[in-house]
Amino acid sequence: MNLKAAQKRKYDKHAKQMKPINVGDNVRIQQGVFWNPAVVTEQNSDRQYHVKTTRKEGNIFATTKEIESM
Repeated sequence: MNLKAAQKRKYDKHAKQMKPINVGDNVRIQQGVFWNPAVVTEQNSDRQYHVKTTRKEGNIFATTKEIESM
């Protein structure tokens, strides 16, 4: 078994499956040290989304690392 496969197997032992995020879902998005409410407006790929915040920034591009379901 090669190194990458061994690393993936070890990581996957403790990794959690994320809940699916759909267009229209209310989420929180991390902006600096703060988590702000937002709504998913578009899904670009499995892990990339456009969200609309309640703040003046408008639409923001975010990855699943920066999004938490509510």
